Amino acid sequence: MKYQDQTWRLQAACAGRDQAIFFPEVPLTRISWAEARAICRECPVVIDCLFYAVSARVEHGMFGAKTPEERRRLRRKLLSRATESVAS
Repeated sequence: MKYQDQTWRLQAACAGRDQAIFFPEVPLTRISWAEARAICRECPVVIDCLFYAVSARVEHGMFGAKTPEERRRLRRKLLSRATESVAS
């Protein structure tokens, strides 16, 4: 799936919900993300959402049940594995 294709959003559990839940005000704490994460975990397209956010380098909001910092760590881990794979 290319990240430009966002038809999955029509099936997202967050569709039609208050977007402030997924883009909380600072300070960003685990508690401020809790409601969004709970919704994401029940979402039928959570993997598509996460793939989009990591691929498009989205640096804000909850996507795929991951915070921006969690997605940055995931992206670094994936790049590290890809680099190791190429070097082998």
